[in-house]
Amino acid sequence: MTYPAFSYMALITEVEVDTQTGEIRVVRVWPAVCAGRIINPNLAEAQIHGAFMQGLGYTLTEEFVVSEGQPLTTSFMQYTLPDATNTPQFHTPVFVEDLYRHGPFGAKGVGEMALIPAPAAIANAIRHATGIRFTQLPITKERVFMALLKRRNQQGTHDPQPSQQDTGDPMLE
Repeated sequence: MTYPAFSYMALITEVEVDTQTGEIRVVRVWPAVCAGRIINPNLAEAQIHGAFMQGLGYTLTEEFVVSEGQPLTTSFMQYTLPDATNTPQFHTPVFVEDLYRHGPFGAKGVGEMALIPAPAAIANAIRHATGIRFTQLPITKERVFMALLKRRNQQGTHDPQPSQQDTGDPMLE
């Protein structure tokens, strides 16, 4: 018999957005995890960091372009992965130990769970910083720049103050 062992996670991210270039930098991350008993907190924290960085790449830089079934992204020069220079400050995770009676010593598991909330946490932080909601990944600096430029042109100003605007892909609007 199998038993589902659902683990839960929440992330808060702080970003900086350069409104003149569209450059985005994730500055700080606050994770909270409910994964049963955390048997090895250091390894659990390392899993959170690694999975978050994978989610950061999905959210901001990794774009695999295909046209009519043919890949246009053919190298890592075009498919940019995050590296140590993109690593934010991670605050110590809050581990909520809700013991799981079917797991070893009450554990459920951490795995790559930070990958799942990372895009939403980063996208919401970008919206908070710019006033623009992006609904397509990756949220590249080019897309942010174009959305900010479009808003400035619509407002007839070069004032980078946020206004509320939703956009999927500002380059296609």
